[in-house]
Amino acid sequence: MIKHQKGTATLFVSVVALLIMTIVAFFVNRSTISDVLNALTMNQSSKSFEAAEAGLNFALAKINDETLVTIAGVQTQSFKQYFCTGNYVKDSTNGCNATLTNNSTNKYIFNENAPDSAYDFQVTMESPDPTKGLIITSIGGKDNCLFGINCNKKTIKTTFAIAPFLTKLPPDAISSPGSVTIGGSTCAENSTGNGGFAVRAGSSASTTNNLNGTGCTASGNGFHGAISTVDGSLQGMQGGLGAMPLSSSANDLQTYFQYVFGKSPNEMYAEADVKASDSLSNYSGCAKSCGKIIWLNNPGNNLAGTFGTLDDPVIVIINGSVDTSSNFTINGLLYVSGSLTTNGNQTVNGAISVAGAYNSQGSIDIKYDKSIFDAAKKIHAGYTMLGGAWRDWQ
Repeated sequence: MIKHQKGTATLFVSVVALLIMTIVAFFVNRSTISDVLNALTMNQSSKSFEAAEAGLNFALAKINDETLVTIAGVQTQSFKQYFCTGNYVKDSTNGCNATLTNNSTNKYIFNENAPDSAYDFQVTMESPDPTKGLIITSIGGKDNCLFGINCNKKTIKTTFAIAPFLTKLPPDAISSPGSVTIGGSTCAENSTGNGGFAVRAGSSASTTNNLNGTGCTASGNGFHGAISTVDGSLQGMQGGLGAMPLSSSANDLQTYFQYVFGKSPNEMYAEADVKASDSLSNYSGCAKSCGKIIWLNNPGNNLAGTFGTLDDPVIVIINGSVDTSSNFTINGLLYVSGSLTTNGNQTVNGAISVAGAYNSQGSIDIKYDKSIFDAAKKIHAGYTMLGGAWRDWQ
């Protein structure tokens, strides 16, 4: 009887011990499974956020892409296919409204796969008020998470603004640290009230023709608007260049170049879309000149053609001297590092800056246009995130 009771007690103790071990094992395994699921959830959440970031970077690369593409048979820079006039975004059918402000409700949507194809992103661009920037919202994640746990996608929303490459351009229709002599039927006008002049020269500014008409667009001659000034601060400024790129010491001495562009010659040369020694006439037409910086070394005197447009101007930098009778139209800025002599039928909507002497004896209209320079400042501009604009949430 006593032996039977001892066996029963032993069995009871063993069963209790096994039960306790089972309970302990259950809670240990439960804790382990919970840790695994939590780690999985954090991994999925991290990948969803990375997908949202990838979407943001994808959109930024698209809107800063200056690669030439053909749209409706016309070559243009890639990023322009996403925007209407006034920097409103297009809608997702590549459409723009006839009434400009109606584009404020447009939303351009990208749907793409992130590098991990299981994690997608959707990016929406909108610009209800382009003066306040471009709003980009990126949603990243996937719909079918493992075990259906924490399938919430991640959202990032931020605002980007245009950061211009060129922050300064000349305020005068004609400028030179040397002399400016105007004859023939030449007309120079600056009626913008921006504090600039029709002519600003370092040593002398003179005209031999009679002032007539009301401005360069009304068949006028002479200086119109804010007439001319001799600015002694320009005299002695260096603008002659030479073989590019310049040495550091020579680059720093180019005071007139920096006065015109707010950039050194080496900075502008590095950004130039064209670096060549051929004729400017080879770049006539919007496809070859609009929205570009063209740098030509001793290109000769053939400037014939039309370069840039009023909405998409060009910056032409000639490293050398020019004596031309070519007929041309330049919408933007013409910079000549040597002397410039013109004698032909020519139009410049924008400005001419000449580091040497400028002598015009032909029929040339040079009209300073602030709107052209506002557009020119966007050449090589890029969107950048506004400080404090980043927002992310689930």
